[in-house]
Parts: sequence; C-alpha cells; structure tokens
Amino acid sequence: MRLRRCARGGFSLLEMLIAMAITAIIVVLLSQVLNSTGALWKRAQRKIDAFREARTALLRMTSEIESTLAVDGLPSLALTGLYSQNDPAGSQGNQQAYLLLAAPNTGLSDVCAAGYFCSWEPELGGYVLRRYFADSDTVARRTRALIDADDIRFLPRQIYPPGRLRENSEILGAFIWNLRFEPLDAEGNPLPAYPQTYADGVLPAALQVSFDAISPRGPARLEGLEADPAFWFLPQSHIYLRQLAPLKQHFSARVALRFARPR
Repeated sequence: MRLRRCARGGFSLLEMLIAMAITAIIVVLLSQVLNSTGALWKRAQRKIDAFREARTALLRMTSEIESTLAVDGLPSLALTGLYSQNDPAGSQGNQQAYLLLAAPNTGLSDVCAAGYFCSWEPELGGYVLRRYFADSDTVARRTRALIDADDIRFLPRQIYPPGRLRENSEILGAFIWNLRFEPLDAEGNPLPAYPQTYADGVLPAALQVSFDAISPRGPARLEGLEADPAFWFLPQSHIYLRQLAPLKQHFSARVALRFARPR
C-alpha cells in the first residue's frame, strides 16, 4: 500500500520576514505623516492663540463703533489726538477716535462716550491699545455746562478730558501700534484726512479701522525697540525689518456707520 503525503499550505520564514518589514515601513511612514500634520496644527493653533487678544480688541472696537449715535449739537465722532504723552513717534503714528454710542450703563440714559488710543508703556517696552469709557450721567454733566454757557467749541475735549483719559481707561491689547481710523463716504472713497470732528448732518458712511500687532511672546526676541518708541514707526529701518516685520500681523475692518438716534 502506497501512502499519500498531505501537502500543507503556509508562509515560509522568509515571506514572513518580508511582510513584517513592509508593515514596519508603512507604520513608520504613517507615523511621520501624522506627526507632521500634528505639528502643523499646533503651529497654526499657536498662531491663532498668539493674536487672539488683538482680534478680540478689533472686534470690540468695531462692535462699539457700529453703535455710534447721532446726537443734536454734540460731536458724534471725533478723530483727533486728545491724548498725548512725551512720545513724538506715537503722537504722529497712532491715531485716536472718540465717539458717542448707545451702551448699557448705570446712568439714566443710553448715551455714553468711548475712546480708543495707544499709549507707550516704558515698563512693557511697547505700545498698548486703550479704551476710555464714560457713562451717560458723566456725558450729560460735562456737556450741560457747555451748552448752558453757549460754548460748544471744545466739546470733544470736555466729553473726553485729555488729563483723565489714561487713568480712566482699560487695556484692550498689548504690543499694538499704528492705529488708524479712515472715514469713508458711501462709495468707499476716503473723506478729508485725520483729524476731523463729525457732528449730526455731516457724517461719514463708514470707518476703516486698522492696526499692527505682534504676539505678546514676540517681545522676548526684541532688542533696542523697547528703548526707543520711534523704531516702531520706521518700517524701512534695519532694526524694524529684522525684528518687528517677521513678527507683526496687520488687522483691519470696515465698519458701516448707521448713526442711530438715542432713545
């Protein structure tokens, strides 16, 4: 009797080693792709977080500017340099805006005042964006005396007293400079240049708000800029191109002005 040998199918040791090697290569490639994608996502997230303060500041300014009121006899919008300090560069480079707006407050009406300006902070070594706010009772008290005296020539300075702007303001963001406010007509054309004060009857259709900002993490890499405010407004200088330009980001928004009447 002849015995039959049973043929058994399977992989040889060499085939198993080749398969394991291919699998290992695929795993390594996939891990590299995943790590690269994760690193890109983290860098993008860090960039978003770094400028979150600046974006929040712009959003807050634009939402309040949209609420600008048209009040008879009062300057609804004043684009003028009320705040000043021993900083020629900032006084020329940073513009300022002051407006009457409708806002909830502790006063008897909703007619409040707000202002936006930049100040140089030597301890910080940079500019900060500030917001001034006066409630409706303060606005009414400051304007009533001028109206009763029939002297409204200096209303912006009375509503927003220059000597109290900084001490009564809050910081919206650090390392923000080159603050600009450009009034536009209904077709989007620029109106007469800064400074200007607008009252009821002669009002711009929109306001272009813009500024430059760097991340608060960036100043650790700055050298010399913190010692001289003028460097922040010299974009062609070597120190600006080498240190500020790679870090800065430009923010801009156009705000349509409806100039509602106070209730």
